[in-house]
Amino acid sequence: MKKDPIRKHKRSLNDSVAEEFGTAIRALGDYAHVTVRAQRGLLYVYADDTEDAVARFHPLGDSKYGLSFHHHSGRWEPMPFSGDLSQWTFGLFLVILPAV
Repeated sequence: MKKDPIRKHKRSLNDSVAEEFGTAIRALGDYAHVTVRAQRGLLYVYADDTEDAVARFHPLGDSKYGLSFHHHSGRWEPMPFSGDLSQWTFGLFLVILPAV
């Protein structure tokens, strides 16, 4: 049976990637309250030790990720762009972090 390349990519997303991404975010300024966790093949961004994520990143392949933010209605709203995690570190800083 041939393995699905997407599933393989999702399995490789782990706690060390989340930790590196969180460290890069916190290096941008006063974001010690921001954490990143890997769950079910996605990266979730949390603020202030709550259990409600403010953003999530999903792998698109070729080391690219898409971003969705958690809308007050409870739905995840996708953003219309993608990038690698180094690009998203700054993008998240511009788009989401000013609100947290």
